This record gives sequence, structure tokens and C-alpha cells, in this order.
Amino acid sequence: MEKTLKESSLRERPQTKNSTGEQARLGTFFETLFKNVQGYIEIRTIRKGQVKQSFYSDLKRLTSDLTSGLPEFKDTNVYFGVCPRNQKKGREENVKEVSCVWIDLDCHNDKERIEKLRSLKRFNLRPSIIVNSGRGFHIYWLLDEVFVVRDQEEKETIKGYIKGLSKVLGG
Repeated sequence: MEKTLKESSLRERPQTKNSTGEQARLGTFFETLFKNVQGYIEIRTIRKGQVKQSFYSDLKRLTSDLTSGLPEFKDTNVYFGVCPRNQKKGREENVKEVSCVWIDLDCHNDKERIEKLRSLKRFNLRPSIIVNSGRGFHIYWLLDEVFVVRDQEEKETIKGYIKGLSKVLGG
């Protein structure tokens, strides 16, 4: 029986020490974020204004490609879709499953970084993953179970959670 998305389905993850090596850390991150999901993970690269998309269903291959020095990932900005897609398309209507809710906290200076981290520390719900993005933080709260998106109303509910978190935490 599928569960519906509720606040109680958010869970905390214990903090663990990072594995050594870039590939191991990236692999651990993706395996944690995409545990028990199916579908395609979208990777977008932007170099000199040119956008390219790739889709992966194999996390080991994704991690290997990102860390192996392939030309398409070298000296470029790399982004990934947090929600797997049901087809090799990057549009919202192709979102298949949700394993977390997330926000992007942009910080323009050290003072702002400290303030946002303090707000996050005071927030009732402890994040599962915090990633230093260089210009701020990407914050993830993992769900207890993968949420299968069945219709537009459920997508709007998920977007509402994300917008609410972003508003409260200054994302």
C-alpha cells in the first residue's frame, strides 16, 4: 500500500564520517539520496552558456563518469535533478518519485553563511544531508519511504513543502 506524503514521513539520518576520495563521497551521496528509487537521474552541464543533458539509471556509472575526468564534466558547472524521471526528459511532468525534500540556501558572504546555519540549527527538523555548494548550502531531508508521484495534486503538495521550507529558512 502506498503512503501519502506527510510531515511525519520526514526522517533524520545519523551523521557519518565521509569516505575518503571524491568518487567514494559522491557515490555515498547519490546512493543515500537515490536509495530505493527507479527511473533516470538527470545531469545537466553548463559550459560557456551551452547546456547539455545526460540521464543515468545506474548510480555507479553516474559516479564514475562524474569523477573520471570525462571532457563533458571538466571545467563546467554540473547540476543534477533531485527527483528521478520516468523518461529521459528533464521536465517536471516526468518526475516519477521523490525521496527527499530540499532547499538551496544561497549565501553572499560569510556573515550570511553563519546566519543561515544558525537558523538551520534552530529549525525543528534536522536535515539529513547538508552540502556546501560553494555559494551556500544545499539542504536535504530524506523521506522514510520513496513517494511515488501519481498526479498533479501530489506534485503541488511536494512543491508546497519545498516552498514552505525555503521560505522559513531563507532559501
